[in-house]
Amino acid sequence: MSAVNTDRAVEALLRAARTEHDFAGWLASVLARVAGQLGSSDALTEGRPGSWEAALVGQLVSGTALPPPLRKLTDAQVREIRDVWAGGFGGVTQRELAAEYGVSAPTIADITSGRTWRWLS
Repeated sequence: MSAVNTDRAVEALLRAARTEHDFAGWLASVLARVAGQLGSSDALTEGRPGSWEAALVGQLVSGTALPPPLRKLTDAQVREIRDVWAGGFGGVTQRELAAEYGVSAPTIADITSGRTWRWLS
């Protein structure tokens, strides 16, 4: 860990904590934007996969506080869903995708429209 980066991050977080009305939402948004620029939320935690810290960062970025067994989709699955939907493979419906991935049709609609999992490119 770089002491310079840590010091700068602490200063930025202190400023935000003092000025942001919804600091937690702001922090989740910042981490999601970073994940988007890196290409996935997994890139944020690649140095410590499987750690409790990585799990918490993943939960924060994905916008869910559910424990991993209840979180149904991975970054890779969301990309697959978007690819299938964008490519129109075989005229698959959102309901069919939902059944295949074990989620609801509204969840698929949110993913394909970009309302959720926005940080994934």
